Amino acid sequence: QNADLSKNETNTNAPASASPVLQNKKIVRSGSITLESKDIAKTKQHIDKLIQDADGYYEQENSSSGSTYTAYTLNIRIPATKFDSFIQSIADGKDKITEKSIQAKDVSLQYLDVQSRLKSKNAYLLRYQQMVASAKTTKDLLEIEEQIRQLQEDIESNTTILRSLADQVNYSTLSIQIYYAESGNINQPNTFLHEVGESMKSGWDLIKSSTLIILSLWPFIILSIIAVTGWRKYKRRKINKKELNK
Repeated sequence: QNADLSKNETNTNAPASASPVLQNKKIVRSGSITLESKDIAKTKQHIDKLIQDADGYYEQENSSSGSTYTAYTLNIRIPATKFDSFIQSIADGKDKITEKSIQAKDVSLQYLDVQSRLKSKNAYLLRYQQMVASAKTTKDLLEIEEQIRQLQEDIESNTTILRSLADQVNYSTLSIQIYYAESGNINQPNTFLHEVGESMKSGWDLIKSSTLIILSLWPFIILSIIAVTGWRKYKRRKINKKELNK
């Protein structure tokens, strides 16, 4: 009886050859946005306010800064129903979107498959639990208990997968990169004066680099000067000696 039940369970768990038409699609949406900001502190405050208004939350928040830069890396979870309006609110802000990528993944079949397997596992678990009282031998009881243990593990695993899929469907994920741009340079076309200024800056940087290279070679320069001076003295002594011999 146990063998027949296990065989039927295996057949039941096999994927159906023709899936029913799904009335409710399960779509997982995610994306990434890069923002160029003049005032990174105000931009961060603006993002905080948008998240609060959208009933979202930070999944991860990282910041980095140095003498010449400041940046934020934010991973945000937003209710799927407010995902589009949240992105539009960012686009309507003062900061420039330099990169944007949005993805959508249909997990309807996966969701339905896991849901179907979970329903089947629960049904068989109930039948095995009812068989415990009718077990005639210790061997039969141990086999039934082992089947119950495996079913409980499978149910727990499938429940976790189903909850994870539901969470991904209900809450979209958005990654936001924010970096600082100097005021006056953001969103402005290159003008002639701007190009002249950049050229002068590049020339000055070249002079500084050349000077540093020369300074780093000072031991070789001194040795070269000593060698040349010594060679000249040697040549002069050699010429003087020839003249004395005459």
